[in-house]
Amino acid sequence: MNASKQGYKRTQVLVDRKFQIQFVTRLAVVLASSLALFFVLSVMAPAAFGLFGGNPNWGVMKAVFRAEVLLYAVALPLICTFLCLFGQGIRETFRIAGPNQRFRIVFQDMANLQIPRGVRIRKDDYLQETAQDMSTALATIHREVASLQFLSEQAVELLDAEQESGQETSAQLRDLIQQIHRSADRFELVTEAPVCEPMTAREAAAVESEVHSESSTEQPANV
Repeated sequence: MNASKQGYKRTQVLVDRKFQIQFVTRLAVVLASSLALFFVLSVMAPAAFGLFGGNPNWGVMKAVFRAEVLLYAVALPLICTFLCLFGQGIRETFRIAGPNQRFRIVFQDMANLQIPRGVRIRKDDYLQETAQDMSTALATIHREVASLQFLSEQAVELLDAEQESGQETSAQLRDLIQQIHRSADRFELVTEAPVCEPMTAREAAAVESEVHSESSTEQPANV
């Protein structure tokens, strides 16, 4: 089991601390900036009107009065609202960070050549359609890889049996090899998503060279 799986608990509110806090913090900064702009315009406008209108004392008194009203009637309730919004924002991002964390675990497994049969997320999480699409794709890959493994095992067993008996390659073995070839051909290697275009001859040659180099390094260990 991966270390990420061992340290991952959906009972935690901060599943992806960086994403959740950064998202809510940016939202709070936008709201605080709008509040600060509203406060400055509301307080400074009377002072500016009084100064340019020839009655600076009236402008200062009006600005002080508005500042007191905004402080007690607007600012304090808004601060409480920000705190509630921050807490609720953490809870809401939890419903996004949770599925995202599970998707990352799936990708880590696939990088280690472990093909899950699907992925599950909580019923109240967001990204339900994404999870369904990923589960469908994983199930298809899982089924095809299982088919390739089954056919390759049959081919190896038949080849060993024929080598022990000294027989030539039979039609049954050739048929199994053809089935493996057809199953492998069902996979299409394309460029990076979201473009997913057919690979050029140069790109295909580079992939083939990489596969050959990996197989050549693994071959001495199998001898």
